[in-house]
Amino acid sequence: MKKTFCILATALALAACGTQQNQKTVAPETIIDFHAAATTGDIARAKELLAKGVDVNTTSDTGTTAIHRAALSCNLDMIEMLVENGADL
Repeated sequence: MKKTFCILATALALAACGTQQNQKTVAPETIIDFHAAATTGDIARAKELLAKGVDVNTTSDTGTTAIHRAALSCNLDMIEMLVENGADL
């Protein structure tokens, strides 16, 4: 079941790639840190950055969001946390 969910989440994430909506009030390094936390499953760091004002749906220069990266890493706990904080699906 987890593998099926991961495959579905990854497919949905990749289908949504390409729409850039970069947040202008947060340093690019902070966005990179946020996406790295999503990729590695560092929920505490991701929550810390959200509390500092990172938009949960901010995109990288390639158009991916944190939820895309969490889905590609099959990190269900991170996906859940991001959705709870308003991530678009």
